Amino acid sequence: MLKDSGQQVVVQPDLVGHYVVEVTATRGTTRSGPALAVVFALPDDAGMFEGDAGTLVDAGAGDAGGAGDAGTSSDAGRADAGIDGGPNDAGRADGGVDAGRPADAGLASDAGHGAGAPDAGRDAGGVDASVPATDGGLDPNEVFIAGTLAEGACGFRVLAHWSTPNVFSAGFACSFDGRTGIIRPSDRRLLYLNSFEGLLREFHDDGPASVSMYPLNVLTNDRVVATPGCSTIARFLVAPDSTVLHQCSTDLNPLRDETGTVIFGGITENVLAVGPGRVLLTTSRVIHTNSGLTHSLTWPVRYSQDVITVRWHPPSAFLVVIGPATPTLWEVQTNGTATMVGPFSALPAQVMGAFDGKLDESGRLLQQARDATLPFTDVIVRREVGGTTTIVYSEASSPAVLLHISDLVTGP
Repeated sequence: MLKDSGQQVVVQPDLVGHYVVEVTATRGTTRSGPALAVVFALPDDAGMFEGDAGTLVDAGAGDAGGAGDAGTSSDAGRADAGIDGGPNDAGRADGGVDAGRPADAGLASDAGHGAGAPDAGRDAGGVDASVPATDGGLDPNEVFIAGTLAEGACGFRVLAHWSTPNVFSAGFACSFDGRTGIIRPSDRRLLYLNSFEGLLREFHDDGPASVSMYPLNVLTNDRVVATPGCSTIARFLVAPDSTVLHQCSTDLNPLRDETGTVIFGGITENVLAVGPGRVLLTTSRVIHTNSGLTHSLTWPVRYSQDVITVRWHPPSAFLVVIGPATPTLWEVQTNGTATMVGPFSALPAQVMGAFDGKLDESGRLLQQARDATLPFTDVIVRREVGGTTTIVYSEASSPAVLLHISDLVTGP
């Protein structure tokens, strides 16, 4: 039995076991994509399990009329995922936007990274080899896993490169929404939202972590980034020049710049990405917000759900992956010229269910998928236009960082 009880979802399992609950929401004529919740029914549960509605992990692209999802063009509008609260939220500083706080001057030390080791990327944006590359040394041209140490459990999220899944950074709250993560090029920091919090945060590593010992008070060092004009936000975008745009939780579509000024107020189109100089790519045009010049697009995109991901391609184009059936790469110039580059390579026979995805600097598409030859084995595939598909990560190798209900993150 499943029913909506305000902020509570109540599940009454018939038997002891492991359940995956699928939920959709409707508002008027708008319907969300399916959301998934993992439920473990134990013998002493007496047939009832009550879960916070925030445990739902949205697997769909459409939201029941909500605001766009932060930073993920293909997921614009889908419901936020995650648990609001949990043990790792204890003592967090949620008291509003820290508009005047200066940039961190660096930690005295990072536990587990060597006493006195500087927090790379916090001080002049440099990279320190003594700090995991997944903290302040994130390469915005690469794709990283926002994964977990414990599948199906809250509060064990970690960040790692797909090629080194045994080296990771930890320190995420239960409500961390990995779909929103974007690496800011200027300091190589991960910016993100927590579900239900509505604050833009800058990730900082919290030291060693394992399933038996995960850091507490993890938000204490994740600085809140100012979002003028908004007490809370529903979405943010990062440009290749590190400009950050944001959308208030109370706004339907408008985007504001770093001063709080509305630079886009359209309600019939969604912004997919922002380029240098605050050039916006929407579902129907390219907008040069500084000059007011616009270019209409002729391409097969009608809704943001048609787009899997977008990446800036210097010097003057956006790379856009349109899907989902057969992901196809398009190049959209800032003068409005849209050209199909071609379809991505097919999946190997053993791989099924590839979804979402992020482009790396070379325009290769990385996606999560499932190895059909092994039970419960997730993989990451890298697909090329006119090339081959390679499995670059597999849970079959028993890595520390796992993929269950996880995300991929990269730069703009």
